[in-house]
Amino acid sequence: MHYEVSAKVPVMSVAHTLVYAKSSKGGMIYLFGGYRKNPIGDPIYGYSLEKQTWSSITPKVNGGIMMPIESSTKIVGITDSSLGTIYIFDNGTMYIYDVLNNFWNPGQIAPYNLNYYAAVMLNNSEIAYIGGSDGTTNLHMDQILLYNTKLSLWYIKNAKANGIIPLPRQGHTASIAPDGRILIYGGFDGNEDALTSSGSTPTFAVLELVDYEIVWFSPELFNPSSVMRIYHTSHLVGNYLVIAFGMDRFCYSILLDVT
Repeated sequence: MHYEVSAKVPVMSVAHTLVYAKSSKGGMIYLFGGYRKNPIGDPIYGYSLEKQTWSSITPKVNGGIMMPIESSTKIVGITDSSLGTIYIFDNGTMYIYDVLNNFWNPGQIAPYNLNYYAAVMLNNSEIAYIGGSDGTTNLHMDQILLYNTKLSLWYIKNAKANGIIPLPRQGHTASIAPDGRILIYGGFDGNEDALTSSGSTPTFAVLELVDYEIVWFSPELFNPSSVMRIYHTSHLVGNYLVIAFGMDRFCYSILLDVT
């Protein structure tokens, strides 16, 4: 696998989010939030794929709501199907960035705080927030927090299980398949002193809509990895879920066939 080093990122940051979206100038990779080293820089940076350069972006503000330069926890940015709007959920507040018009827009406050979650945009324009912690305890995986981007409304939906409900977790990822299945990988109980443990079980789980209900499945993994993976990335490429980076005992990528 070949990696190419491009323009240097303008800030040093961890727990930030990188999101691909399209502005009037074309596709860009946007950087938001994180815990930054001084100088902490500006709220938004954009990387132009055409020019291969980073630039600071100063958005206009609608309703007096603008995401702080540094986020309060690890964040995940989600785009809509048009790649024109970015949704960032930080601890209890939804921040909405209108990429096309360069506007921050206010979103509704969530029913509870949430951090170290996994998030994915569903095919019905709702965002599912799965797992994570409310700051005190890890949320049960049968409680799915949903945000309706069309109505700007939050609600909670309970998931059933075809087998077992996955154990609560932090630091996991969620990816959506073309058929609507949500693929969950990795995570742990949030105890940073337990990095040598096996993590939350099962390592891989699938959340699926069945007869208007959401149901957990725990498919059997062949040749499973024994290494706990947290704070990683996962992306669906064809029939494979590509899992890379993050924290574990070794540094390598995993290809998981999800057919």
